[in-house]
Amino acid sequence: MNNQPTSDNPLLASGLPKFSSVRPEQALPAVKQRLAEYQAVIEAIERLGGFVDYASVVEAETLADNALSTAWSTVSHLNGVNNTPEWRDAYTSCLEPLTRFSTERGQNRALFKAYQALANRPDFDKQSAALKATVEHELRDFRLAGVDLPEDKRQRFAEIQSASVDPGQ
Repeated sequence: MNNQPTSDNPLLASGLPKFSSVRPEQALPAVKQRLAEYQAVIEAIERLGGFVDYASVVEAETLADNALSTAWSTVSHLNGVNNTPEWRDAYTSCLEPLTRFSTERGQNRALFKAYQALANRPDFDKQSAALKATVEHELRDFRLAGVDLPEDKRQRFAEIQSASVDPGQ
């Protein structure tokens, strides 16, 4: 895969994707950039400690997730409708970093605690139904991802997740 500069990568442009401009070699660099940006958001949330608010956690993560989802869904769509060896390789090359990130995020105890802190705020019951559902669903998803497991079981969970996308397994 070519590590093309991301500045002219249509997968990183705002707005609707320009499908005709996207090439397979742009997939992995775009996904890696969006993952790095999302990781930076998570690190900023971790630095907040117990001083969280809805904008610094839910809104920040939603924006980062939307940016990643836009790039990835475009790659996934193009693989599905233009199923060439190049697009299959591009799609497959993105699976491992996406899966690793998703597993690490799901088991991130500091991020989990940030969402718990939001749910425990005195004003939580006064928030919109959508915001409350988002926080509650995130907490559920963290638990389903094994955030509460002992360290050895969390590691085993991560190994199983990785093996599920590794074509060599």
